[in-house]
Amino acid sequence: LVGLAMVIGAVFCGVGVFITLTLFIYAPVIIAETGADWKTALSQSKELVTSNLGDVIMLILAGVGLNLIGTLLCVVGAFITAPLWLLAVTRTYPQLVGTAAASA
Repeated sequence: LVGLAMVIGAVFCGVGVFITLTLFIYAPVIIAETGADWKTALSQSKELVTSNLGDVIMLILAGVGLNLIGTLLCVVGAFITAPLWLLAVTRTYPQLVGTAAASA
């Protein structure tokens, strides 16, 4: 019974981590781009993600797959794939908000 409770708790914690990652993935980019405080950045990131949920989920799944492949390649590949995924997140921000930087 205790083992079952531990598994259920781990699943719910894992779900919470992925929900938090998804909703607030663009908060650091918003802080760097606009100079907003962290509360404003979190709320703007949540609004941006909820209005583009399908695109953001596909980006996260691609990033998880990319990082998984990099980790399977003797962990050394993760040193390349993790920054590439962060670059992809940063690059998709202007496209989602519709700024002029998206065409550059």
